[in-house]
Amino acid sequence: MSIDLYYMVESPPCRAVLMVGRLLDIDFNLKSLDLSKSEQLAPEFVAINPCHTVPTIVDNGYVLWESRAIITYLVNRFRPSHPLYPDDPEMRAAIDKLLHFDLGTLYRSISNYISPIFFNKDVDDLKEHKLKETLDLFDSMVAKHRFVCSDSISLADVSIVAGFSLLESTDYRLSPWINVCKWIERVKEELKDFYDEINAKAVQNTRDYIKLLKAKREIKTEK
Repeated sequence: MSIDLYYMVESPPCRAVLMVGRLLDIDFNLKSLDLSKSEQLAPEFVAINPCHTVPTIVDNGYVLWESRAIITYLVNRFRPSHPLYPDDPEMRAAIDKLLHFDLGTLYRSISNYISPIFFNKDVDDLKEHKLKETLDLFDSMVAKHRFVCSDSISLADVSIVAGFSLLESTDYRLSPWINVCKWIERVKEELKDFYDEINAKAVQNTRDYIKLLKAKREIKTEK
């Protein structure tokens, strides 16, 4: 099977799709878009996805965007009943709940905290406070099982750990959240065959970009 995947490797949601693809043995036809050059606004891509967002997949003419919708679709379409997203209605609902929590609360808190950094601005204290509150909540959630929903890894773990890689690129200190740190290590171990291959370069690229912005800001301040 081959599916077109429009993506940008620095995007955590795109990397979540890539990791799920590896877990499901799906062969993506990768189509890289550089958002810093506004390649997502090219007419040919807007014709595919009017929201011009990544990740976007095209599966035999069927177009889908939003990473969490994509990863659940991939299981339903190609690997029904896979342990990542089992048929049991309660377990599936628990995974869906965490995917929605990730989108609306956890990843949003991470993104809101980090976004000023990408615009070379100071971190917003209120956004950092909200991030810490969310990390407190998530820390209590991952204290109950080895993974976010049970003792088995799920789509929710893959989606959420990709978001945490964005924090990693800023060298944000997560050590106060012991359960979160242990959970991240467990997920990385579970995905060890390809986690670094998919994420390491992207994290370093983002880290280097942030350092470059900081250096430029310091030079400007000195002047």
